[in-house]
Amino acid sequence: MLQAKDYPAGSAIYSYVAPDGTNTHVDSEKLRVWCAEHSSDLEVLNTPVTAKIAMSFLDGAVIDFRHVERVLALPHLDPIIYGDVGTVGANGGPDVILIDGHHRYFAAFLCKVPFIPAYVLKPAQWHPFRIEGLPDLTEGQLRAMPTKPRSGR
Repeated sequence: MLQAKDYPAGSAIYSYVAPDGTNTHVDSEKLRVWCAEHSSDLEVLNTPVTAKIAMSFLDGAVIDFRHVERVLALPHLDPIIYGDVGTVGANGGPDVILIDGHHRYFAAFLCKVPFIPAYVLKPAQWHPFRIEGLPDLTEGQLRAMPTKPRSGR
């Protein structure tokens, strides 16, 4: 697992606050590079793009429209990355968190694309990219934080 001391202030880190307040922090850039390097070994699933999920990104202040504009200009969209959290959801499938791809998902929604390619990574695949030692946030604190652009994009 990665350590907070290795991340300067302002680093682009994916953070999730579960309903019970548990925090999960992931180096989504390193995870995305890992997925690109292992893409031939990973299954790509076509997942539905829904208005409810896309609009939740607006409600939760998860996306920045300048970043969405940059995504819309790309020639293709890389798969988004879900992390299986190890529990079973109400639909019988795995409970997942969207670690990387909120802007790509929203861009697909704007373009009326019905499905977007996605990796659904098992805990053993994405947990090595978790960052330990960051201070816990509340959902309100997380929503108040500005989105951070990725390096090089």
